[in-house]
Amino acid sequence: MKRQQRLGIAITCVFCAVLLLAALSEQVVFTDGESRGTRVRVVVDAGHGGFDGGAKAPDGTEEKTLNLCIARSAAAMLRVCGYEVVMTRDTDEGLQHTDDATIRAKKVSDMQARLSLYEEAQAVISIHQNMFAAQNCRGTQVFYSPNHPRSKVLATCVREKVLSQLQPDNTRELKAGNKEIFLLHKTTVPAILVECGFLSNPQELEMLKDDTYQRQLGFSIACGMLQYTAQGGSAA
Repeated sequence: MKRQQRLGIAITCVFCAVLLLAALSEQVVFTDGESRGTRVRVVVDAGHGGFDGGAKAPDGTEEKTLNLCIARSAAAMLRVCGYEVVMTRDTDEGLQHTDDATIRAKKVSDMQARLSLYEEAQAVISIHQNMFAAQNCRGTQVFYSPNHPRSKVLATCVREKVLSQLQPDNTRELKAGNKEIFLLHKTTVPAILVECGFLSNPQELEMLKDDTYQRQLGFSIACGMLQYTAQGGSAA
């Protein structure tokens, strides 16, 4: 616990430094090619919501709730740093059509609405939680869209920040999203999906439910986005 508190203080200090740097600049911009001088639009997608609770922990905690908390933290920090941030949702609601009659129809229209927002962005970060039968599984894992080379660059940056700031013992590798991850499979822009942790792991679940840890995750994700932008958003 003391280590976690020290880490929280350190991250707060770093964030204050980021705030100062952001205050000294007008906005975060891309500096490569056609995007020169344009503000970076980032979609932060809090997975699930409303009718779709996502995975459910043994204690009843729903994935959608944790997704929204972490997404809000990441979005707030990105806005302070000068990004144009679009959240797919900022409440416990899905994006489905109001006249959808079945769960399947709601899911399809929800995914299509999110995809439309993705396609208008220059980068996408989708927030989710993991679940597995074995309770010992833990740690953040980042998936990336195979449709754009910069997706893996963004995933690498976010993974590096999460590991260096919060999870130094995490050995989970990056993975390309397949057709089972619909949005990563379909989008054409740089996009990642961050599985922040395992709801099936009792210890990690308690961390994920903690406000401070949620802010730390949001901060690490935002730092990854900053690193990606500093690299010009281009693949090395």
